[in-house]
Amino acid sequence: MSRVGSILVFLVSVLITITAAQEAPLTTVNSGPQGRLDSLAQANEIRIVFSEPMVALGRIPAKVDAPFVRISPAISGTFRWSGTTILIFTPDPKQPLPYATSYEVTIDGATAVSGRTLARAETFRFTTPTVRLLQTNWYRRDGTIGSPMVALLRFNQPVRAQDVAAHLTASLARHDWNPPAFTPEEETRLRALDPSGLKSFADKVAATRLVAAGGGAVGLRLTSDWDQKRFPASPDLVAFETTSLVRPESWVRLALDAALPSPAGPATPPGEQSFTIRAESAFFIEDFRCTSECDGDAWNPMRVRAPVRVADFAAALRATDITSGEQPVQKPSTPRPRPVYAPEASNFLTLEDAGFNAQPPNRKYVVVAAASLRAADGQTLGYPWLGIVDNWHMRAFTSFGDGHGVWEKDGGAQLPFYARNLLDVRQWASALEPSQLMPRLLELQKDRFNSPPAGDGVNRRLGVTPDRVQSHGLDLSGALRPGGTGLVWTAVREGELLPRTRRVGFEARTRASVIQVTNLGITVKDSPQNTLVFVTRLDSGDPVAGATVSIVRMDNSTFWRGTTGADGVAMAPETPLRDPANIWRRQLDFVVTAEKDGDIAYVGSDWNEGIMPWDFGTGVNLQEREPLLRGSVFTDRGVYRLGEEIHFKAILRHNSPAGVRLLPEGTAVLMTVRNAQNRLVDERVVRLTPWSSAEWTMTLPADGA
Repeated sequence: MSRVGSILVFLVSVLITITAAQEAPLTTVNSGPQGRLDSLAQANEIRIVFSEPMVALGRIPAKVDAPFVRISPAISGTFRWSGTTILIFTPDPKQPLPYATSYEVTIDGATAVSGRTLARAETFRFTTPTVRLLQTNWYRRDGTIGSPMVALLRFNQPVRAQDVAAHLTASLARHDWNPPAFTPEEETRLRALDPSGLKSFADKVAATRLVAAGGGAVGLRLTSDWDQKRFPASPDLVAFETTSLVRPESWVRLALDAALPSPAGPATPPGEQSFTIRAESAFFIEDFRCTSECDGDAWNPMRVRAPVRVADFAAALRATDITSGEQPVQKPSTPRPRPVYAPEASNFLTLEDAGFNAQPPNRKYVVVAAASLRAADGQTLGYPWLGIVDNWHMRAFTSFGDGHGVWEKDGGAQLPFYARNLLDVRQWASALEPSQLMPRLLELQKDRFNSPPAGDGVNRRLGVTPDRVQSHGLDLSGALRPGGTGLVWTAVREGELLPRTRRVGFEARTRASVIQVTNLGITVKDSPQNTLVFVTRLDSGDPVAGATVSIVRMDNSTFWRGTTGADGVAMAPETPLRDPANIWRRQLDFVVTAEKDGDIAYVGSDWNEGIMPWDFGTGVNLQEREPLLRGSVFTDRGVYRLGEEIHFKAILRHNSPAGVRLLPEGTAVLMTVRNAQNRLVDERVVRLTPWSSAEWTMTLPADGA
């Protein structure tokens, strides 16, 4: 073939391909709903999306006929076009679709605006919701294990009770079960207490394992007698009761087969549906929450696997102190009253619930429960139970303020701190110069007041009364000024513990504080406009005149210094000391100090106790210190043509803490004009008149938006 001939053949092939592409048949891009639906609402619209316009834009008919769509079984409703490609069928709301019904939608013979048609019929199907079990509740007839179970099955649609009964089976399901256990020491004591006790326990464990192994059918029958206050009757609710005994620790598996019919339609569920009812736990006593090395100040309940009434628990329990010898524990003549909110029966019960005092620290108890103990659901324990609890001392700790402290001068040079169950501590007391107050506070704050002063400190043995919080004195005399006042950096580090004691926390703590030994009290009210400092005597409350007041910033610079008047007040003007965007942080922004005749006191900006703004129905907004620009910009008329001149005027004011104010004459104001597409049209600086106003003109661009 010649070169020219090859080119002609190629061109003809391309033209044929393009023509074929242009004449691609009409198709459906999407359609729905499809498959099994979860709710009837999913069938509120049947949608078909075509690959190209089916009606002309601007000429979409109000009333739509779609003879090319067939729905089987037929549904009453109307068609409409959403745009030019989406056909929507809406079922008649007066005739909602029934449940459990399968529908087939066929599209055949549809023609697009272009004249193209579907190459072949297309079909999709959907099924409205079949019967589905939504919820299962159960209870015993009279709340005891010997009475029948009532099971209430709630479905997603009305059902016939007889249909449900015909397709429901119940059987005992296997599940894992672990019995409680005794320690070797407990077994020894239990054997001595009751030689047959361990066998009774083993027999009950074996019987419960047999129940947990499952197997066997459970008889059910329909019932119309159930608690209709809790479970009101409705067409979607069916109630059954058991006709065979269901023992505690049983798991009852309810199974509905896939042939369960609906009164509304022929479609059935896609598979079996099941729910497992877990009957009451078999009644065993688990143990105390803690049995060895227990904290003497911790809540230590006994856990039982079935709720027990407090009165029954108290009658069945006895305790013996075996710390040294065997001493029966007596109940106090006036037991502690139970809180009004405490339940009558519980799975967690304490010695106090049984009428005893709480087990003391550093004592070892044997607690015995009688085999006759009954649970609230009627189960009997059936074996004697014995548990041993070995309490240690209460946890050891020190308490030394929260990092800052005020100690009145007249209180003497012994600063108290508190400790429990510590044999010794290491303590520090170092004088702190006012010039170093802010740097030291920032360093201590960084490590949460856990750093002691330099040096080894002084090791100190403490006189300990076990499990008592005791006050101890820290001698400050070596760190005070001659007048008995001053700032002192103090610290106490926890040392050796009383035997059989644990700490509060994981390791020995060092608690540091900056203590001001003083007779000066400082009250500060700060704002960005001014700060009021009120200095008084701690011993008398009298105002202190002539006290030197300083406001010190975080860089240790003095922001302001002044002197109190006869009323004890000093007023610092223009004090924007805090970050307006972060006013609630628990960090220092500044400290205020007051000095008088060698006495010094301070207060930090992170001390926010006392009277708060909301006590007076107001809030805090430090940004109000800065003037807020307010005003109005307007033009000579409301509508303009492109290219026309616009006359602008602006009237501006400042909202300031002192009220609404004019801006100074000549103030430069940046004026920006943008169009609807946020593009810059004009920008200029104008100067304000003595009346805090301005005017200017601009010409709209000829090609503007």
